[in-house]
Amino acid sequence: MISTEDADTLQQLSLEDGLKFISEKFSNGVVFSTWLGQEDQVIPDIIFRQKLPIKVFKRDTGRFFFKHYDLLSKNNSKYKTKTEVYLLN
Repeated sequence: MISTEDADTLQQLSLEDGLKFISEKFSNGVVFSTWLGQEDQVIPDIIFRQKLPIKVFKRDTGRFFFKHYDLLSKNNSKYKTKTEVYLLN
């Protein structure tokens, strides 16, 4: 949970600086869940380019199209990283 003071600070920061602030504030672990939509491409891009210690993962419902897995593969190659995929039961 963040304090009111931290929330006020975050409102003054850019998205890039806000993600960095959060990763420093919660140094014991921050995660981001992506659904691979357009808006979900912006945040991982910042996380990966800045090499922030934020884990990015995807929940797989078993109903995704091939293009989702293709996009994951392209992102992993582009950023030389691994987005974890968790299959929901």
